[in-house]
Amino acid sequence: MIRVEVKVLFENEDLMEDFCWQWEAVAVDREPNHHAKEGSIRKVGALFIDLDLETFSSKAFSFFPEGSVISIHTEEVQEEAWQESWRKNFQAFSVGHMNIVPEWEDVEPDRNNLIVYPGQAFGTGQHETTRLMLKGIQKIELQDKSVLDIGCGTGILAIAAEKRGAASVFGFDNDPDCRENMDRHLKNNHATRTRLEIGSFEQFHLQQVDVVFMNITLNVLVDLWPLVPRVLKPNGVVLSSGILREQVDDARKHLRTYGFQIIDEDFLGEWCMLLCRHQT
Repeated sequence: MIRVEVKVLFENEDLMEDFCWQWEAVAVDREPNHHAKEGSIRKVGALFIDLDLETFSSKAFSFFPEGSVISIHTEEVQEEAWQESWRKNFQAFSVGHMNIVPEWEDVEPDRNNLIVYPGQAFGTGQHETTRLMLKGIQKIELQDKSVLDIGCGTGILAIAAEKRGAASVFGFDNDPDCRENMDRHLKNNHATRTRLEIGSFEQFHLQQVDVVFMNITLNVLVDLWPLVPRVLKPNGVVLSSGILREQVDDARKHLRTYGFQIIDEDFLGEWCMLLCRHQT
């Protein structure tokens, strides 16, 4: 694995994190923010399975304003070493009323505290699309509802739905590497109404639900959106992210073609979340 550490001006720190995600980082960490201010130098670390460093560096220096990127350093790391670095740099953070807290902090996993373990990037709530989805989850009524999370990763959103009162939650993902963290997150959060499995849409006999989560890339969403109405109850809603700002018009067009009405939109960085209801 390759860890890249970028020194960047404070005002471009958030954008650098997003830049790393777009280059398919599997995790991003940032040093604790001790009252950093404009003009100060910050460190953004990113872990990659593989990376063309020369192209990454060239794109970074050309994309950001001159002088914004101070330096880029890289090193080969073992997964264990990365996890130690991640643990040192990861800070609890909040999305609305939901607190994302690392498992080593002495915090009870109650309605507002979601306990995470340092695994794959989308399993920690760090990515902007996950934050958008967590915001969306808090906008809709989930008390006593049934929820399906398609492409659930390590189960963060599914478990958040249970914490918001969902009566039953089923999530699945086709990446077997998620299995260990799925189980760990269920255990750490005392989740009893959430079931997480490895598999694909066609493999499961899915019941109709009140709410569907889909935090996946647009090319996959386009294939799955037409299948969703058959597992959605009347007046059910769908939260979708993994959509870049530049893809929003295309996403809206597809959703309307498949009979969805967009009832809310939210943006964070380069990403968008769409909240829809199917028009039956």
